[in-house]
Amino acid sequence: MAWDDFLGCYDATVVAVHRYLFRACGGDRSLAEDLAQDVYTAALVRARDGDATVLALPWLLAVARNKLVDHFRRVERERRKLALVELDVSGSRADRDGWLIARLGSLPPLQRAAIALRYVDDLPVAEVARALGKSHKATESLLSRAREALRREAPEVRNA
Repeated sequence: MAWDDFLGCYDATVVAVHRYLFRACGGDRSLAEDLAQDVYTAALVRARDGDATVLALPWLLAVARNKLVDHFRRVERERRKLALVELDVSGSRADRDGWLIARLGSLPPLQRAAIALRYVDDLPVAEVARALGKSHKATESLLSRAREALRREAPEVRNA
C-alpha cells in the first residue's frame, strides 16, 4: 500500500475515530488522543505488511474499541496491584498520599526507582528490569521488597 493511500485514509477517518474514542473515554481528550495514536500506529504496521483492510473505517473503529478495552483492563490490573501498596490509614487521601510520598523517599534508591517506573510510569516489569539493568526475576524481587517495606511502615502497622 502506498504512503499516500494511508495518508488519505487517515485524513478521511481521523475525525470519526477520535470522536468515537473521545465519547468512549468520557471526554478525556488526552486519553482519546493517545488511543487514536495507537490505532493509527497499528494500522500503519498492518498497512506496511500489505493489509489493505486498514483503509476501512470499520476496521479502524474495531481497533479503537480493542485499544480502549485494553486500556481499561490495564488500568484495572494496575488498580489491583496498587492495592498491595495501598494504605488503609485514617484521615484524608491527601494525608495518605503525603505519607506514601514521604515513605517512598526513604526507600533505597533502586527500590524507589522500581516502584516509580512500575506504578507511576506504568511500565511492565520487563521494561523496569531493562531500565534498571536487572533480570526480570531480580526486578520482581526488588518490587516485592519495596512493597513489603511500605506495608511494614504503614501507620496502622506501626501503631498496632
